[in-house]
Amino acid sequence: MLNGVKLHEAGFQGEGMRVAVIDAGFQNVDRISVFDSLKLIGTHNVVYPGQSVYNADDHGTKVLSCLAADMPGIMVGTAPKASYLLIKSEDSDSEYPIEEVLSEETQPAEVLTEE
Repeated sequence: MLNGVKLHEAGFQGEGMRVAVIDAGFQNVDRISVFDSLKLIGTHNVVYPGQSVYNADDHGTKVLSCLAADMPGIMVGTAPKASYLLIKSEDSDSEYPIEEVLSEETQPAEVLTEE
């Protein structure tokens, strides 16, 4: 589906890269087996500070699976060996995106994804 095989065959699997995924939530990433080998730098909930990023909205889960899933024969993302920072940046119920207030100075990353 993602055709990351060509990247992986060329030796590119995300080693040494830090990726910040900024999205509405990462529901159940902490429980889904394709993420068992996820190299997690940390999480941050900008919308509800101190609360989990894993409780609501699965859009970020879907985005992260394209990047970090690592279950050969089922699904392997484009960068399964990268390190990830998961940031919940908006309240899905109110649709007030606040990605704009986040900056690379907050948490340096080589790659930044936004919804």
